[in-house]
Amino acid sequence: MMKKWLITIAVSFLTIFAASGYWLYNDVTGSVPQVEGAKQLVYDETTVTSITERERYHGEKAFDVFYGYDDNGEEQIVWVKESEDEDKDTQIVQRREADGWSKAEVQEHVESELAVQELKDIRLGMIQTTPVYEVIYIDDQGRFSYYYLRFSDGQYIRQYHIRNT
Repeated sequence: MMKKWLITIAVSFLTIFAASGYWLYNDVTGSVPQVEGAKQLVYDETTVTSITERERYHGEKAFDVFYGYDDNGEEQIVWVKESEDEDKDTQIVQRREADGWSKAEVQEHVESELAVQELKDIRLGMIQTTPVYEVIYIDDQGRFSYYYLRFSDGQYIRQYHIRNT
């Protein structure tokens, strides 16, 4: 009798653990239907004709950021935030890559202006309606740091530090 209870509890625990892992993975990476839907929106609502890369940005709102080309061969970047509420519009922002800072320019700026001990990541994101770069690094005090620059001109927006304990 005790053995049945232990097996039931173990199976229940494993089921909950697996379901939680699946939910977390889909939330962080975006589910396949969600990504495909966002990709289709890029093709339907912008001038982008081919997509070369996709990144996921987790800020105040999650965005899919797509890199690609238009008919003229110009590099384009598209930010897509699909609304979970069907009554609200999906947010789509398109910019020519040439109209903003490159990742190399951001890296050069950050390494020359900030006390960067280890650069972790540079990715595009969105703060409200402003396309931004999110720079994640470890500073000279060992803190995990987030630094935000406007995509169009590299203007500082905000910065956070999280003490490493």
